[in-house]
Parts: sequence; C-alpha cells; structure tokens
Amino acid sequence: MYKETPTRVLAIDDHGSSARLYRKILQEGSNALEFDLRLVFSGKEFKELYASFHPHIAILDVHVPDMSGLELCAYIRANPIPHSYTGILFVSSATSPLLTIKGLSVGADDFCTRDRSELEIKTRIYSVNRVRHMADSLTKANRHLQDSNAKLAQLTITDELTQLYNMRFFEKRAQEEFARASRYGKPLSLIMFDLDHFKAVNDQFDHLTGSSVLRQLGAVIRQSIRTIDIPARFGGDEFIVLLPETPLSGARTLARRISANLVNTEFCGETFRLHVSASFGISTLHGIAEPPQSATDLIRLADRCLYRAKHQGRSQIVDPLETYVQPLFC
Repeated sequence: MYKETPTRVLAIDDHGSSARLYRKILQEGSNALEFDLRLVFSGKEFKELYASFHPHIAILDVHVPDMSGLELCAYIRANPIPHSYTGILFVSSATSPLLTIKGLSVGADDFCTRDRSELEIKTRIYSVNRVRHMADSLTKANRHLQDSNAKLAQLTITDELTQLYNMRFFEKRAQEEFARASRYGKPLSLIMFDLDHFKAVNDQFDHLTGSSVLRQLGAVIRQSIRTIDIPARFGGDEFIVLLPETPLSGARTLARRISANLVNTEFCGETFRLHVSASFGISTLHGIAEPPQSATDLIRLADRCLYRAKHQGRSQIVDPLETYVQPLFC
C-alpha cells in the first residue's frame, strides 16, 4: 500500500507463539519488502530499541513480563518520535472490554485478541498503518501551515525592499518600549538617518540602481546593530532604529558605527559601484531638558535633530545636547 520505505514494526512477545505469528504475517512473501519487523521480549528491551529504531507501528500486549503493556503505550505517547506518529496495536489474549477501553484511552489505535484469524490481525496492522500515515500527513500539513503563517506574519511587518521592519510594526514596538522605559526608568534612545544626496544616485544611474542600493543598505543596517534593536524603513531613503536599554552615549556610538559601515561599504551591481554617506538625528528619553512625553515625541525629536544635521552640511550626527561631525572614509 505504502511503498516509499518499509514500515518499521516493533512488536513485544510474551511467548513464542506471538513471534511466529508476526513473522508469518509480516515477513512472508511480498510482506518481507513492505515491513521491517523487530521483536523484543521485555518492556526494557522495547524502550531501548524504540529510542533507536523509531518504529512506525508498535504491537503490544497487555501482559508484558516486566511491566504493563498499558505503561508501554503511555510511554510511547509521552515520548513521540520527532515528526512521525507511531501507530499502536494491542494484540492480547486478554478479552476484557475494560482492558480494551483502557488501552484506547492511553493512546492505542486499535485492540484485538490473539485468537482472531491471521487475516484479521494483518488487517488490523494495515488499518493502524493507515492511521499512522494519515496522522503523519496531518502533521506535515499543520507544519506547512504554521510555516506559511509565520512567513505571512513576517511579510505583514517587513518592508519588502530592505527587509527591515515597516513603520506600522515599528510604531507599535516604539509605543511598547516607551511605556516600559517610562514606567521602570529604563534608558531608551532612537536614531533617524537618511542618505546624503540620494536623489543624485537615481538621477545619475536610475531608480533600479537606487532600489538596489537601498536593498543592500538594509543588510548593512542589520549587521551594524544589536539583536535587541528595532530597525525600520521610515520612508524613501530614510531609516529609523529604536534602541531599548540604551542611553544617549550608546546611541551616539551606534550612530557612528552605522555611519562608518555605510561609508566603508561599496554598494555595487552590474552597472554601478559607489559609496554613500548619511546624516543622523538622535533622540533619547532621559537626561535632556525637555524629555519626550510619548513615542511620537521621541520620533519627532530625532527628526528635528536630523533636520539640523542636514541643514548644517550633512554627514553629521546631531543629538539634543551636541553636534558630532562624522568624517567620511571614501
């Protein structure tokens, strides 16, 4: 029925007749290619082989020499094989309906007595194998759906060109971090910057070149910041980075690092090779005369500092307290 790989079967045998039965059902004729049968004779052996053999199907008995078959069933369900479902069939001489109910309640997929015909037992094995395949298919479908949902969720918060966050997500995180920093007196800073004379890049080359530069710029920004920092594309060639747990001095240091990495990076494509520089504005929550009262104020303050940096000649880092002239390393 399922020919891609042999179905691994791990069976426990409390007396020799079970071993002969399972070998006859699963290892004679064409079944020898369809099933890979392993037999054990105690619960301890079963657990040891289960961990390495990774059976597709486990055939258990209620009565096992050193433990209850119900315990083994519960053990399998408590220790699932990664990315695979183990079908469980009880084949037992016990005929109590209560045992059948208990077996199914702890995770068995089917239960039959040993006095049934070989054909019926074989049919039950095939039935459990079908359940196993269905469970695996469902698991794969769920995993694919989870991956797709994760990718979709990432797309909703990501700028497509630069692969940085978009402003909708950034503003939400900025509000959260601002509230946390305000409540607990934690440092919080923000950097806003845009590329110097970027319009000239589009004019000298073309907008495809400009888009390529911005795409590469996103990678430079991600490599320049810490994992806790939150970078976003503010719009066009303007970018913003939120810096949790960071005072003004730390924001200055990070702005210098981003500036140096931009200047020292050669942005290139099939038709261009160039360097870029940027102007920076910094804002911070604490340690200034008029601290911002909201996340929006924090962004506006950085925007005003960025305006000063551009107005004063560009390629500068300006914050609410001082102006830093950032040298270029072209």
